Amino acid sequence: ADAAASEGDDITFTVTLDNAVKGGFKVTPGFTDVTATKGTDYTANTAEITFAGTAGETKTFTVNTTEEQALEADETFTVSLAVSGTALTVTSTDTATGTINDDDANNMPTFVDGETTTRVVAHNTAAGENVGAPVVASDPESDTLTYSLSGDDAASFTIDSGTGQIMVAEGTTIDYDVKKSYSVTVQVTDSKNINGNPDSSIDDMINVTISVSASEVLAGLTLSASHDSLGEGDSDIELTLTVTLRGGYTAPEDGLRIDLSTCFWSSCTVTDSDYSVTGDTHIIILEDADSGTKTLTVSVTDDSITEGDEKIAFEASAQSLHVASVNFTLKDNDTSNLTIEDAAASEGDTITFTVTLDNAVKGGFKVTPGFTDVSAAKDTDYDENTDTITFAGTAGENHSFTVDTTEDTVDEPTETFTVSLAVSGTSLTVTDTDTATGTIKDDDFAAPTFSPANGTRTNDTGTDITLTFAEEIRKDAAGSELADADLGSILTLKQTDSSGTDITHTATINAAKTVITISPGAALAAGDVYVAISSAYFDTTGNQGTQASATFTVDTAGPAAPTFSPANGTRTNDTGTDITLTFAEEIRKDAAGSELADADLGSILTLKQTDSSGTDITHTATINAAKTVITISPGAALAAGDVYVAISSAYFDTTGNQGTQASATFTVDTAGPKNAPMLVTLILTPSSISENGGVSTVTAKLSQSFSAKITFEVTATAIRPAKSRDFNLSSNRTLTIAAGKTQSTGSVTITAVDNTTFAPDKMVTVSATNLSPKTITAPQGVKLTITEDDTEQYLDDESHKRRGILTHILATVGSQTMERTLDHIDSRFADVIPPPSNLTLAGQNVPLNQPEGIELSQLNNKSWGMSTVEASSRLEVGNHSTNSHTKITPSELLGSSSFSFKLGQALKSDPVHWSLWGGGDLGKFKSRISPDTQYSGEIQSGRIGMDARASQWVAGVALSREKSESDYEFDEEGISKRGRVETGLNSLYSYGRWTFTEGPEFRMILGLAQGKINHSIGNEARETSRLDMRMVSAGFRHTLKSVNGFKLTAKNNISFARLRTGSGNQIIDNLQIDTWRLRSSLSASRRFAINDSSELTPFVKAAVRRDGGDGLKGVGWEFGGGVRYSSRRFHLEARGQLLAAHSASGSHKQERLSVTATIDPKADGLGLSLLLALSRNSQLDTTDMLEREDLLYPLIGNSSVNLDKLKGRVGYGFALSDPNGLLTPFVEAEISDDDNLRRRLGFHFRAAQTNLTIEFFHERHESTTASVENKIRFNLVMHF
Repeated sequence: ADAAASEGDDITFTVTLDNAVKGGFKVTPGFTDVTATKGTDYTANTAEITFAGTAGETKTFTVNTTEEQALEADETFTVSLAVSGTALTVTSTDTATGTINDDDANNMPTFVDGETTTRVVAHNTAAGENVGAPVVASDPESDTLTYSLSGDDAASFTIDSGTGQIMVAEGTTIDYDVKKSYSVTVQVTDSKNINGNPDSSIDDMINVTISVSASEVLAGLTLSASHDSLGEGDSDIELTLTVTLRGGYTAPEDGLRIDLSTCFWSSCTVTDSDYSVTGDTHIIILEDADSGTKTLTVSVTDDSITEGDEKIAFEASAQSLHVASVNFTLKDNDTSNLTIEDAAASEGDTITFTVTLDNAVKGGFKVTPGFTDVSAAKDTDYDENTDTITFAGTAGENHSFTVDTTEDTVDEPTETFTVSLAVSGTSLTVTDTDTATGTIKDDDFAAPTFSPANGTRTNDTGTDITLTFAEEIRKDAAGSELADADLGSILTLKQTDSSGTDITHTATINAAKTVITISPGAALAAGDVYVAISSAYFDTTGNQGTQASATFTVDTAGPAAPTFSPANGTRTNDTGTDITLTFAEEIRKDAAGSELADADLGSILTLKQTDSSGTDITHTATINAAKTVITISPGAALAAGDVYVAISSAYFDTTGNQGTQASATFTVDTAGPKNAPMLVTLILTPSSISENGGVSTVTAKLSQSFSAKITFEVTATAIRPAKSRDFNLSSNRTLTIAAGKTQSTGSVTITAVDNTTFAPDKMVTVSATNLSPKTITAPQGVKLTITEDDTEQYLDDESHKRRGILTHILATVGSQTMERTLDHIDSRFADVIPPPSNLTLAGQNVPLNQPEGIELSQLNNKSWGMSTVEASSRLEVGNHSTNSHTKITPSELLGSSSFSFKLGQALKSDPVHWSLWGGGDLGKFKSRISPDTQYSGEIQSGRIGMDARASQWVAGVALSREKSESDYEFDEEGISKRGRVETGLNSLYSYGRWTFTEGPEFRMILGLAQGKINHSIGNEARETSRLDMRMVSAGFRHTLKSVNGFKLTAKNNISFARLRTGSGNQIIDNLQIDTWRLRSSLSASRRFAINDSSELTPFVKAAVRRDGGDGLKGVGWEFGGGVRYSSRRFHLEARGQLLAAHSASGSHKQERLSVTATIDPKADGLGLSLLLALSRNSQLDTTDMLEREDLLYPLIGNSSVNLDKLKGRVGYGFALSDPNGLLTPFVEAEISDDDNLRRRLGFHFRAAQTNLTIEFFHERHESTTASVENKIRFNLVMHF
């Protein structure tokens, strides 16, 4: 498409392909000047553009334009396209126009004298006489200016439109007594607007007041000269000046002195150094005379500056008389010449040209080089440099410019081009006809050509060896002549190879210094001969030579006897078999090397029954194109018995050595052993084909000949992941083996179907079926391989990095999914019969079983309540046993909520107990893979399951939904980029536990999951692929013998998970991520009863584990423990876990810590209630590395979110009589490690006779990342 840009900016062209082109192609832009000049106004961009060949594909390229200061019209050039890299027809006749928009503004002319000026005209001045000096304007671009007059008195005067000189108009009388002054306006234009386009608008104006001098003092002078011009170098020329009084004026009685001066007010172009004047510079006009003369001697300086003709003016003045002047010309006699020197450089270097000016040129000028190819090619061998060179105009001034040459590896002659000069920027004559020759010296030196050539064979043991060079060679870089005596130091001749025995020889070089001849001192021995030349030789320009070698073989032995098939002494049941003779080397008809044709074979071959004296067997014979295999085809089926085949010695190898007579005898046996099985074997030719339309031919061979015709069908079955659409079976799928034959007639073809999706090689099983007669059998099918011809599009470094990040993220997702699944399902293995029912919301245990002897309506303050979800999507859970009210976010609800409901027994006598259970969790992770690559995210999961349990076993199934979102950042070529990965998996798990009689229990979990993965980076297209997961976990748990009252438990477990993405060409396709963990742990606990109402239970745990796979790798040690204390109203629990050490870098500081203390109110809800909870969950790696406890009930305030949190709550219950109920004022505060502070102050009232709670409180939320929030809440809660 056409394109445009302002000068100095880049023009971007877009090239579009309409239809797809298989295999792609390349496009090279070409450039043609219209009004723009290549190299001056723009730089041609001829870089190749590669098209993949996709329909609608577009590519862009840019062209640099040159910023100039000159005002000029917009300029254009055209761009054409040339297609290469494909044999297909791609039309490239379209062209585009590139437009360079001029961004320079035209500068307007202005008057030198500003807005006003004055001029004086003498009384009675005649028409056509000048009125003072010209009124002139200046123009920055030196444009041609046009002057005009306007104003009230414009009709009385005229103006020279080219010089601005005001003159008295015809018919105008200048009379002081009539009019003493005139007013006119002088206008000027450069005939252009600000954009440089034609425009005759007036650019500037000046008001001129013309005063008339009084008649008695305004008499004037007239000055004339005897010469109108002088030439440079004219010396002592007498110049007579005559002054004449005008206006009726005569000299007074004492005479009138007229002073002479040069260039007093006239516009002169000379300086004092251009001329000299000798003589008095005044004239005395005697009394009553009206004229006088003066002769001066004038000499004109002869300089060497080209400056053009110059103007000089003599002026006469006397008292107040009108000034008069006379002009004449100093003619320039100088010329200036530019010369440019020849220059040279080696290819790849820069050639520097120097341009010199002999004589000075006034005002300076510019020079532009031009280039003409001689033997060098512009843009191939060198790049022209047409940058303008500015000369100040100084005599002897010189400037240099450079031309880049192209380095190649072609040995070629020296190449040249010429450089011419074009002068601009001056009206003076500067001769620019000189030219220079640019010489590109070749620095490539081709290795010599060896004879005999490398890899060839010869039977001439006395052959000379020649090394032929493409150019003359020298001894050294200085160009010394290479003589015969110098050759010994650079040549090598050995047997076998470079480490072999030296061969005695002499060497000479021809007069032209282009051929070296090596003559062995004796006959060459049979075998390989190694000849070499070092790099210690040079061409005539000083370039060093190239080390080179060749190895040829001296072969004096004839070709070895051929290999026969069938081989000598063998047996065959194939009566139609062809007989082949295979040679180890190419064979010829005679010693001269004539080609051996099929027609020549009859004279050297013999085929007979029984032996060499037997009956001839009719046959035909052919030789392959490589002349290494002769095939003999009998004219009819071979009879049972011996067959004799022979070849005479009348054949030769390529070196002229004669062959060896040879023969073989084989036996045709069609009887076969008794009851031998008849087997059909399929043959694939070839057995491996390309996906890109490859074809394999299926034929068959029978183990032995059969008396009847055999038919069968050929079938092809795809082996996963191959599919039936990956190949086509020919319509004719039946093969036949004729009676008495062992080879099938006809063939079946299998053709691969091409696609554009990368996948591993495919396998197809080809079998013989429906054989007739049925006594014929076929062994197992043969395998056909279809090789992939598509390439993975993500094998570049950039895509490898992205796939590495995806592997890390998916390893994290797999590890987290595996660990959280184990956490949930492991708790189902607890040895509890019957299983309890419970509900936990956001870590808060909600009792579901009604207290014994109390009706639901009587639960009062011991019950739990739940309201509906508010508009803010928060769930309100009121804990009235602690007289408080807790806000729960959806994340907290999902993070640590679960339920388990006992379903009962099928029969009262049935020992099996059934349960329905469920739970959810939320985990966050963060990791830095490298200094410039990191990621973070979260994974949510929800599960529901059902299981059955008896005294010795547990079995169940669970359904799960896991969803993760991960964001990552990385640097790519110095640019920071962001990506996002989203996964979703629907999972099915089966699990079981068996407890052995001795006490140990075996646990196993199996999981299958399927879903999808989405991946996006910035504005790039979103990728979606299939995602599968397989998981297995197995382990033993055993309660050991107590020690000092401590219950000991040992646990060993191994878990493995594999995630795999779908096949395809996307970055997220074809990924497989494995993660596994082996853990062994030992735990101990003991319960101490302090009194009837309180107890203390310490517990401790140690574990060692090994991690592997694509995620975390290494060995780690875990330690955990804590203590629980419980009394009637006071409860305290402190627990912690620590990853003490891990061999994986950066993962050794992981820990969990929680402390919870509560004081319950009295049984009726009265009195003080208190909660204080501290939790810390520090996790530095990408996976949940610490094993969770096997707890049926989560702690109050427990959170799975990785935040440090401190929470406190206090309230006090009062009984009210009117209204009847319980009033509990409370205050609550919570602070987390992300600098969030939440405070609540209020009360709630619980009516005694209803299930209604009224709650009113103020909440203040402070955060470093948001403004302070203040809320007033009023809640009505119905309890159930």
